[in-house]
Amino acid sequence: MKKSFATIAFLLFAMPAFSQNESINKDYYLRRCKRKKTCAWIFLGVGVVSTGFAALGVPTALDGPAESPGGSFFLITGLVAFAISIRLFIVSSKNKKKSMELSYNSEKIQLPDKN
Repeated sequence: MKKSFATIAFLLFAMPAFSQNESINKDYYLRRCKRKKTCAWIFLGVGVVSTGFAALGVPTALDGPAESPGGSFFLITGLVAFAISIRLFIVSSKNKKKSMELSYNSEKIQLPDKN
């Protein structure tokens, strides 16, 4: 029992040592920015379409009896998709700012002592 516990503990502590680390540079944050922005636009589109369906009262397969929750389902789905898209736009903006910070390189220049 002690040997198996020691082996499992060793494997759990040794696992992070062999994992791959992606180098965090300008390109990494730019890729994340682009992916997040694409997802944000998709969620925004889903939100617009769902809210539009709810506003127009489009009949769906969820409509059964006269008092069906189909419209409210689309309204809630649309509002949640709007909220997710706003959050993704904010995260995309932060990733873009991080990328810009990494791309800025300040170099010292030599100035003459006497004009």
